[in-house]
Amino acid sequence: MFAALQLGACGGLHTPEGDPTLMPGGALVGRIEAGLREADAPPLELAVQIDGIERRVFLGDDNTFAVKELPEGSAHIEVTVGEQQLGVDLANLTVGELVELDVVVSPTAMTVQEIKRNPELLAYHLPVQRRGGIEILESNSVFFLDAGDYAGGITIRGQGVRLFAVNADEECDSRGRAEFEGDIVILGNEVQLYDINTRGMVRMGGTGIRVQSACDDLWVSDAAPSLIDDVGGSGGIGGIGSIF
Repeated sequence: MFAALQLGACGGLHTPEGDPTLMPGGALVGRIEAGLREADAPPLELAVQIDGIERRVFLGDDNTFAVKELPEGSAHIEVTVGEQQLGVDLANLTVGELVELDVVVSPTAMTVQEIKRNPELLAYHLPVQRRGGIEILESNSVFFLDAGDYAGGITIRGQGVRLFAVNADEECDSRGRAEFEGDIVILGNEVQLYDINTRGMVRMGGTGIRVQSACDDLWVSDAAPSLIDDVGGSGGIGGIGSIF
């Protein structure tokens, strides 16, 4: 049997090591539109606070970032990029809700371009799998994976899937990540993984894919796949492939 856990459109969820449960926290995925910048311009400097507490966030190659463990109920988010700062208040945050925030930065101001919220989107909390692999068939769903070492790999066939390792955005020396022994195989479109790592390969057969585990020097997208320096090391990826 391929999967220790399989999620299908019928809604059936099962794993021998504990059934997934709804996640009490939520997550925010942000994107910064900085407009035209000089080729030799320094990287954008990003800082994020949630209710006055600074989080350690990493800015991807496409100027995206993720924040885990949003509080339930309400939250005040402060985003700082260089000299510009923006505050956003979120109310009525539901269990496991995913918030998508797009901001535009100019030399003189930072503004909200769009906030996307879908409280009906189901979010699941998955325990570490010590045997077998994981296969996700469901679309338009959010998964929070406990940090730790996972046996096997993970295959994502659904569309619009988001996966996050559970952590509070700590510094790298104490930051929890979910690491798979086998390959990460992504066959769906619009799939994003944050703080998810592999000792195998990242294989992509869809579009709109983003795989990011900054503390392991892993950043991959279908638009700009890039190998890390430490190929096959204790962290990171052993290679990248495409599936057509």
